Amino acid sequence: MGPLKTGVTTTVRRRLDFPDDCLKPVGMIKKLLITGVLLVPMGAVLANDTMAELPAGGLVFTKTGDVEMRSEDLQISEKSVDVLYHFYNHSMNPVTSLVAFPMPDINQSWGYSPIAIPSQDPENLLGFITTVNGKKVHAWIEQKAMVGEVDRSKLLRDLHIPLAPHLKVTWDAINRLKASQIKKLLAAGLVGDAGTDFGNGQRKEYAPNWRLKSAFYWEQTFPPQKETVIHHHYMPAVGGSSLTSQSVGKGKADHSYDKYGIDSSFVAAFNKRAPSKNGPPWSEYRIRYVLKTGANWAKPIGAFRLVVDKGAQENLVSFRGDRVKKISPTQFEMTKTNFTPTRDIDILILKPVKE
Repeated sequence: MGPLKTGVTTTVRRRLDFPDDCLKPVGMIKKLLITGVLLVPMGAVLANDTMAELPAGGLVFTKTGDVEMRSEDLQISEKSVDVLYHFYNHSMNPVTSLVAFPMPDINQSWGYSPIAIPSQDPENLLGFITTVNGKKVHAWIEQKAMVGEVDRSKLLRDLHIPLAPHLKVTWDAINRLKASQIKKLLAAGLVGDAGTDFGNGQRKEYAPNWRLKSAFYWEQTFPPQKETVIHHHYMPAVGGSSLTSQSVGKGKADHSYDKYGIDSSFVAAFNKRAPSKNGPPWSEYRIRYVLKTGANWAKPIGAFRLVVDKGAQENLVSFRGDRVKKISPTQFEMTKTNFTPTRDIDILILKPVKE
């Protein structure tokens, strides 16, 4: 059979209608692809805004001396992330630049890993929505199918293969190709041998073997001497495991202690719950938010507020922070002024395993 007609676009650039004024598509973008986007190859990844420019070599992030981030209000839970930014252009002229929102790298193993991809949309994997001054943004997306450091997107598009390697529709599209087409994908390193499907006439099957690199971006004008309010909402890709590291319960410090800010009170709460009949007493869920790009603005973040919601009272949560205070039965708040982030935010949520 020929390639599966999925009805899903496989172009590397598409506008997502999620403003209408002050936001314009960038003409030269049609000819350029993103190369050098800050993409973190970890499942539970979220991202901060950062200024961007699009030179001939591709999209890169740049610092700006005119626009400052006056405030960032960040709320993270297992189900959603909401970020409210207040930017201010303190110059006497409008500043127009690309604002980029990087996404995590995706590979085919996400299709059966404990990392939850919240959306089956092959492009907008996290259900990303943005507004500027209360109006929805027409964001653009750049996507690349990477084999090592080589972009192989064109071959996939020519064969009508969706670029999201973790989706079943992509697997199905590959395995409906002719032998000569499969040969091209093998030669390009885009697929690997997945064994034999004994339920399908003992036909050999092939699995996607590329990384998907994606980033949303739009051209934003920051008016002089005025504030611009940008709001993001999306669903996090949450990493999970039913086998929580036993080093936590034994009080053995490892890299997770530093990464998640685990302290003695967390260990004590962990040990209060006896192992369940089915194994460990806790299952773990991990979320990462890319915060360091917030340092690319003219000044430190004037007022930064982080609220982490652990979801249920019986859950445990740990993350690195200064002067964190509990503001509700499930929410924890950290605030900072004149804040320059030097590390990303890693959150560990433990849920009691049900008997």
